[in-house]
Amino acid sequence: MHGGKRHIMPLLLPLMLITAGSCNRAGKLPASSGKPYEVVIIGDTDSIVAQQLTTPMPGLPQKEPSFDITQARTIQTNDLNLLARSLVIVTIDPRRGKTARLTTEQNAHAQPQTIVSLTAPDTESLRHFMKRQGSRLRNYLTKAELRREQLTLLTWHNAEAENTIRKMFGITMHIPADMRQSKQGKDFLWFSRQDGASSVNICLYRAMPMNFTHQRDSIMRINIPGEHDGMYMQTAALTEVTINPGKSVTTRGTWEMRNDAMGGPFVAYHPTGTDITAEAFVFAPEGRKRNLIRKAEAALYTLKARKRKADKQDLRK
Repeated sequence: MHGGKRHIMPLLLPLMLITAGSCNRAGKLPASSGKPYEVVIIGDTDSIVAQQLTTPMPGLPQKEPSFDITQARTIQTNDLNLLARSLVIVTIDPRRGKTARLTTEQNAHAQPQTIVSLTAPDTESLRHFMKRQGSRLRNYLTKAELRREQLTLLTWHNAEAENTIRKMFGITMHIPADMRQSKQGKDFLWFSRQDGASSVNICLYRAMPMNFTHQRDSIMRINIPGEHDGMYMQTAALTEVTINPGKSVTTRGTWEMRNDAMGGPFVAYHPTGTDITAEAFVFAPEGRKRNLIRKAEAALYTLKARKRKADKQDLRK
């Protein structure tokens, strides 16, 4: 052991628990290597795990893998791969048990770091296990990256924007420090970062998950017009709706500018018991969009709101 705690994998962990296994020597550890959503996989000789981790991320207009991967057959004590921010180690060994098993470890060799160890008695057991658990593994590694971005937001955020959010909506939420452009409307806030031809955006508005597309399109038509009359943002498609019972609804899809050649991905987050929706959307016609939308998405999950009393009473009926 390297000081990190090892856990049998309950893959659906709350986002705030991702760092629960942090190493006691964390202050002495080197910085982890690699970029967000990069994973080093060791020992996956048949690319069974790699296939699951490169499944296309939902909600993007063009296919992009959920993770970028680097593969190696083995790993040594002084291997630089031990410093990877996300590391999956696969071991095929009939002596390790009769079924596939998955454990996790945090900050064992570097910080921040997530290590997943997969052991199976044979290749077919691993293949069967990953067919059942592949989506949960992607979810777990994604949450680790989102949590890292949220930790950055604790010290790198736009306090002025957040003060405006508190005054208008009565909630708290972190906005990235580089989102300096803003627009305010009726029950609507829009923050943006422009970088050449691309932009990353966060909006807050009042809308409920029921009949979400109609509400969203009405709000965006008023608040996000195009350069000329008849141009406005609208929903192109909904690709995924994730319901966390009693907590939130997350909607992924693509948007387009009516009568204009613009579009991209969006993700909308709605905490249960509120009428507030926080949305991130990206326009990046010449580049990859996965990391851009994921980084903005992490900010959405910092939203904290008081649930409405009426909704609490309805839930008791």
